Amino acid sequence: MRSWLSLPITILLISGVQCAKILAVFPMSTPSSYILGSSLVVPLAEKGHDVTMISPFVEKKVPKNGTYKDIVLTGFKEEHERQMKQMNLFDMGEVNVLLLAPFMSKMTIEVTERTLSHPNVQKLIHSDEHFDVVIVEQFMNEALKGFAAHFNASLVVFNSVGANS
Repeated sequence: MRSWLSLPITILLISGVQCAKILAVFPMSTPSSYILGSSLVVPLAEKGHDVTMISPFVEKKVPKNGTYKDIVLTGFKEEHERQMKQMNLFDMGEVNVLLLAPFMSKMTIEVTERTLSHPNVQKLIHSDEHFDVVIVEQFMNEALKGFAAHFNASLVVFNSVGANS
């Protein structure tokens, strides 16, 4: 009797499972930022979710299950490398934190503006694509949360820095 009931119950449970269309936005050109984002969304694609990732990087380990698509922010890595060559990171340890804040603000505003105006992102914005969930890396880039409103999706904010203790 139990084995006879297990098949219909299993079918009912499986039919109730739905996969989400997920847009992940990780525009920072640092590999550590991308690794965090990729570690979050690639397993979701492997579980059958439809994932689209906006980032300067191309995913090397594309999931075999589910759907995974890169929207590559071409030119971002090269610009980041150019900017890093102009700075001496060893001198940054001596910089006053109050002077560092405006620099970080300016940098993140530029990344946000470049992300939103990038041709690959503009193509997505003007497409008929829809998403159930938008995951945005939170790092002084509040404007990127607008993707959730644009696509009428739930917003998940991913904080890679951590909370203050």
